[in-house]
Amino acid sequence: MGQIASKELVQEPSFIKDVFFNTLIGYELDIDLCKVLDRLKPTTKRVLSLLDCEDENAPSFCYLKRYIRKLNNVSLGAFLRFTTPSDLLLSGVNDNYYRLTVRMVDLDGLARRPIAHTCGRVLELPQKYESFPQFRAEFNAILCICSYQKRFPRVESARLTDQFELLNDTTLMECAVKCGRKITCLAFNVNVNARQCELIVNPSFSDSKQSDPQWDYYGSVGEYCVGKKTLIATVSCKMIWNYKLVWVTVGLFSLYKGTVTDISDNVALNKPVTASTFVSKPELAVDGNNGTAVGDCFVSDKFDFSHTWMVDLLGTYVVDHVIITVPSSSYMLQMFFIEVFSQNPEKCPNAVPEICLPLSKSPLPMEQTTTLTCDKPSRGRFLRIHSVTSFIPLEMAFCEVEVYTAPENGCSFPQSFPRVESSRLLSQQTVLLNDTTHMECAVKCDRKITCLAFNVNVNARQCELIVNPSFNDSKQSDPQWNYYGSDLC
Repeated sequence: MGQIASKELVQEPSFIKDVFFNTLIGYELDIDLCKVLDRLKPTTKRVLSLLDCEDENAPSFCYLKRYIRKLNNVSLGAFLRFTTPSDLLLSGVNDNYYRLTVRMVDLDGLARRPIAHTCGRVLELPQKYESFPQFRAEFNAILCICSYQKRFPRVESARLTDQFELLNDTTLMECAVKCGRKITCLAFNVNVNARQCELIVNPSFSDSKQSDPQWDYYGSVGEYCVGKKTLIATVSCKMIWNYKLVWVTVGLFSLYKGTVTDISDNVALNKPVTASTFVSKPELAVDGNNGTAVGDCFVSDKFDFSHTWMVDLLGTYVVDHVIITVPSSSYMLQMFFIEVFSQNPEKCPNAVPEICLPLSKSPLPMEQTTTLTCDKPSRGRFLRIHSVTSFIPLEMAFCEVEVYTAPENGCSFPQSFPRVESSRLLSQQTVLLNDTTHMECAVKCDRKITCLAFNVNVNARQCELIVNPSFNDSKQSDPQWNYYGSDLC
């Protein structure tokens, strides 16, 4: 045994070493490995220098270059991994980096997505993007989503009758894994005793329920209530371009849609606001004017002993810190806390907040700007400042409120659309779509950056995309319509 090991581990490698040594001894090799490794690392300048495009003035190509300039080193590697065979910068025999050809293609609607041909180093880029934020959100979805989860709540002694794919001689876990890997599978029925599984693909609201003690149902579609036990199937992938992963539950429709912003952006600037009472307009606190003159500031009624001021960020953000400018004179801000809501607490009294800043008893200094960092990053769409002045008549006043988000890794944060049955949000800014399903409506809302909610009339096949909602929008009870969004509950 010792002789065999010596031959395999010592003698044969030694022979190869001697052969190479005798051959290469006549060559003078001067290689700096540090420089070689440094050349492989992607940088913004190097990646931009790789790009070749026939129409360099095309809007999509300009968006691509702007997008690359904002990527960090990790995201640059992910970009190269998507578009080329490696996440490093590879070069040919002449030490010149391989080029990346960008072609403009005519893809729109649901088919719109960038297509990478890694062997030929060709990136096909759709021509039609409404704006750079839309381009950035869709490309981020490609680089960020490497896995996702499907949740399957259990309902005992129940079976959903629908179009299904029957699998025999399979276990519960095998059934869950197969459904998790199948994009169109959103639920399944299992007969443990008979070792049978029914994968339910493309379910609809017309699916019917059947009580059967031999079967258990796993999923969140149809008319079932959520079970106490839940299976979670994690599906890993190399790259997913279609990031709109949609599932439907009773009373809840969720669609992955995120808001991506630079951390240097004030996401509250010129956004809709409301206040419990006011002497001067609440909009003055988000107009971008940091002056401390009382006439430029929001002031509440001093006899309101529970002041509230709230801004709709028009998107789902993770709030990191808030900057508040307090006016001069005798006005001050004290005994207050800052909350972040996913649902509008004006119309949803039971909305649960995330506390960005707990009760602050000390007043903020007058005529100064103060940065207040959240105890922990708080995720939501509505930010509210709540001041409690007990029985002392005292105004709540501030000149400017700036809201900044937590640093991101390039990925967007998902936004959910809770369903409110027999309700319709009457908004001044809607886009009416005819002859469409509620799934198509959801996708169109996802494509439109300013769309935050929608109404659906399934029978009439109508959809109303709600863009830039305001606090003045009202609710209408209508059995023909269902509302999907965060403004109602």
